[in-house]
Amino acid sequence: MMNVQGLLDKIEDTIDMGSKIPLSGKIAVDAETIKQCIEDIRYDLPIEIEKAQEVMSHHNNIITRANNEASSIVSSAQTEADGIISAAKEKASGIAATAEANAKTCSRIFRPCPCSGNGRGGEYCKKCKKSG
Repeated sequence: MMNVQGLLDKIEDTIDMGSKIPLSGKIAVDAETIKQCIEDIRYDLPIEIEKAQEVMSHHNNIITRANNEASSIVSSAQTEADGIISAAKEKASGIAATAEANAKTCSRIFRPCPCSGNGRGGEYCKKCKKSG
């Protein structure tokens, strides 16, 4: 059993090897060889089409599985990223709360002297002559 492409090549070779009929532009060929090739093509073509369909089906299954796996990976990555972002926001919120509390403490410690002098908490004010 020869494949369809090989059978078409055989038909072409048979035509190329045919004898030219003078003054007619026609060629005398071995009709039996060509008929046998055509019969073989009729037999082989459905088999080759079926094989091609199987290959395409297998190809489509691979693509579908790859797409599903890619979606799963992206979903897992998104879930992990969301968790990391959430943890980072919690940590940032805690850091901000600590910084705000420290700022309030610092503002009480280093508040300017009520007399508007240059003395700050714990320093000597030259204007009112007191320690802040």
